Amino acid sequence: MQNDLRVKPVLSDTLAVILPNMEQTWLLRACLLSGEPARQAWAAWCDCVGDPIAYLKNEDNGIKGLLPLLFASLQQNQVSVDETFQTCLKTAYLRDELRNKKYRSICGNVLAVFRRENIQAIVLKGAALADTVYENPVLQHSHNIDVLIKESDLNRAASLLLPLGFAMANGKWGTEWRDVNIKHESGLPLVIHRNLFPIPFHNTTASEIRARSQIQLIADVPTRVLSPEDNLLHVCGHAPYPRNQELLRWVCDSWFIVNRYPDLDWEILLESAQRSHLTLLLSVTLSYMAENLDTPVPATVLERLYAAARRDTIGRETALFELRMARRVGFRNLIRRSKSWRARALIMKWIFFPSPSYLLWVQQVRNTWLVPFYYIYRPVRYTARQIWSFFKVRIRSKVRQKEPLAAPLRDQG
Repeated sequence: MQNDLRVKPVLSDTLAVILPNMEQTWLLRACLLSGEPARQAWAAWCDCVGDPIAYLKNEDNGIKGLLPLLFASLQQNQVSVDETFQTCLKTAYLRDELRNKKYRSICGNVLAVFRRENIQAIVLKGAALADTVYENPVLQHSHNIDVLIKESDLNRAASLLLPLGFAMANGKWGTEWRDVNIKHESGLPLVIHRNLFPIPFHNTTASEIRARSQIQLIADVPTRVLSPEDNLLHVCGHAPYPRNQELLRWVCDSWFIVNRYPDLDWEILLESAQRSHLTLLLSVTLSYMAENLDTPVPATVLERLYAAARRDTIGRETALFELRMARRVGFRNLIRRSKSWRARALIMKWIFFPSPSYLLWVQQVRNTWLVPFYYIYRPVRYTARQIWSFFKVRIRSKVRQKEPLAAPLRDQG
């Protein structure tokens, strides 16, 4: 048995479902790298997809949002492309340039009102990163404005947004952990986040993260954003929860954060990841970026993430929960994706006998005395669901067998 610290955690292969595939990786390399590596990646991607224009017409994984970034990279790296595709790229860039002006105008109005009325808002994700880590805001194709606001400011913030052309998208504030969705009359969504992460204990360091936030110019308005270390934690921590149009965006955002800040305080990131039980997720995302996108993540940081992830039982269980819920990955697929018997054993243990901490923190079992009963209930529920799924398949099969026989009878009527 190897004791090398560089050995990845057991569930790394299982969690790799959140990572881009090889085809997508070639495209990301073409978008992000420079010189010959970028040119080789572009050639490899074209070989994979054949006709880029035909491919993009049918894609639904958010690759179209990378076209402005691809256009800028191909120009910078002096890559010659088919004239028709060049026109397609330039059109996408110009369209995003116009869209970005409207986006920044709306975003600037919102932030100016919050600043004037002393709403304690922190801008997150695309709106924050476009102006702080990207060379040109147009290259960060964001579909939302995301802000973190304290619970005490929610009602006042909503009343301030209504005169700006916003209306509630879901009609209610929701529960303590639910995001608030508001939509502008132009169709641009604004998401008010009560918390940084949907899983409660991922927010263990939330107060310290807020305290480390910095004032930056966002859409020409002085506004608070997360520190670079906390932005990287936040972006990678949300990798299991992609919006349909932004499936690969977390990779680009993370890459630009690391490259924009060569003096990144990795100690702060490691400490926050450990206390928030995000070491497994960060070990998977950052190792992918280091290995596939030449991202300058120190080897010692990865080794420490691997070691911490191997010790973090509840972090493993939570990662599996997020994978199952956010990515709709079933139990069978989780086991199928795992390449070792140890990984399969850990998944089976989580399915039937998760840790008490997991039940209390993630499944929100309210009282410790209920935990023993939940251990009985959980396998019974799983078995019942499997039986019901089996009979549903059988019933549907029977119905399909009968349908062709019924059709001729109707014709004869």
